[in-house]
Amino acid sequence: MVLAFPPVKVGNLLPRRRTTSVPVIIEGELAKPVEPDEIVVPKGYLPSNWYRLGISEFANWGNVYTKRISILSGRFFYPMICVGLFAGYHLVVGTAGQFFPQIDALPHLPVRMDLDPMPPAWIASSFATDRKTYFDLGGGLQGDDALAWMASYRPLPTGMTAADLDQLAAAIKADLPKYGTAADKWKSVAGLSAAPKITRPAKAIAEYSDRLKTGIVVVFDHSGVVPVVSHVAGEWSVLLFKGAACRTLLGPVPAGCADTRTPNGISKEARSVLTMIDPRKV
Repeated sequence: MVLAFPPVKVGNLLPRRRTTSVPVIIEGELAKPVEPDEIVVPKGYLPSNWYRLGISEFANWGNVYTKRISILSGRFFYPMICVGLFAGYHLVVGTAGQFFPQIDALPHLPVRMDLDPMPPAWIASSFATDRKTYFDLGGGLQGDDALAWMASYRPLPTGMTAADLDQLAAAIKADLPKYGTAADKWKSVAGLSAAPKITRPAKAIAEYSDRLKTGIVVVFDHSGVVPVVSHVAGEWSVLLFKGAACRTLLGPVPAGCADTRTPNGISKEARSVLTMIDPRKV
């Protein structure tokens, strides 16, 4: 058997579909043994177990194509380097010349990449936008994604007035120390001309968002702290009651309530109350 390879040509560099992955084998006739235990193989032939010999590691198409690629790479390496340096020089001069006129004066072909020094709008906006104040929550209030739901319930001027908020705060301060969170016993709150809605945190906005214009009183099963959320004079209002004490967390400050607001922002306590009534959690 004789190993036969086709001649090395660039056109034959890539493999064609073949039925075997070994070189073509030309069948031959082995010599007859001259002695009982000896087989003489004529020159140019291989024994039938040739694939077990060391030559089988090299006599395959993978090694043939690898050798061809190695030869071609060596022949074209320096020409491609020269072409790359030539094109790279003219491209760099043409591109840098947009920003440095002295470089543009160098001799070069008109080959360049038009680069816009300004980043895309979506990237530039990320530098000019504070994520903490990205959403317009209404009433001059801005917040982050955690409070984005408030943008769907922006306060209107038709909500409560400052006087209405004073009366509501006074009524809660009268009933809460006396009856606790047993809201069904609150007499002063029930006697208001525009009584607020008294409910649990999960229902405050999800079911009764329309009652923000008269106030929403949030009561808990195992806590004496009572938040009140409302729209007052076109602003968000958050109050916090405990016994006869009252604190203003957000919005106008009613009479008799301490001012614990954060200037130009939302305090941590106000954020806690607003997070508890987030309708997205229902």
